[in-house]
Amino acid sequence: MIKFVLQLACNAEQGGFRRSDVFEILEQSLPVTMTKTQKLNYITNMLKAMQASGWLKKNESGKRWLITTKGIDEFR
Repeated sequence: MIKFVLQLACNAEQGGFRRSDVFEILEQSLPVTMTKTQKLNYITNMLKAMQASGWLKKNESGKRWLITTKGIDEFR
């Protein structure tokens, strides 16, 4: 799933992407037994972990995610 997020970030380029964009893509890949809230929390935690790893960062307004140079290297 991390590779999908990095791909999304690469495709989004300067504009970045929102958590809802990731949710649309990954919703069907997550277990059916998870509620929508659980799925959103899972995605939020994954994005924060990717941020802690240095692969993603938030834009200035804090509403969109951007890929970092390290994230681009990890994707390749």
